Amino acid sequence: MNKGKLLQVGPPTEVYLKPNSIFVATFIGAPEMNLLEVSVKEKDDSIILEGEGFEIPLSRDFKELLERYIDKTVVFGIRPEHMTIEGISSLEHVKRSTTIEGTVDFIEALGTDTIVHANIGSGQIIKVKLPGHIPLEVGSKVKIVIDLDNIHVFDKDTEKAII
Repeated sequence: MNKGKLLQVGPPTEVYLKPNSIFVATFIGAPEMNLLEVSVKEKDDSIILEGEGFEIPLSRDFKELLERYIDKTVVFGIRPEHMTIEGISSLEHVKRSTTIEGTVDFIEALGTDTIVHANIGSGQIIKVKLPGHIPLEVGSKVKIVIDLDNIHVFDKDTEKAII
């Protein structure tokens, strides 16, 4: 609910995994979903989400969903727990993934979990939630693994979910 308006109805897990808008995506979950403005580009019959200093290549099956957004800006979303850092932790159940490079900017050691804040280009920070204590230091170069089956893409103007 936002300003008295009901935005999405469903079981909590469904709302968490499939938010229908940016507001819902950031309202539920802690830490909240990472949101980054990206341009949708077409390359070799595939789609790339291009941000400042990073690219997220997507497989062909995303093309139909994003075709009308080619050469437009959208909002890419990924929850901190739907990523990991290569060599530190794994996403064993993940079928499709890609990596982006970053530099550790800040580490939140929470005991049972650690949240790594990584700069992925032009000062853009992405949060990665990992189990336990993580042997990283501020300034470390990392490869962030993104679970492509758990990405979200929102229309920048309407803030409604595309994926």
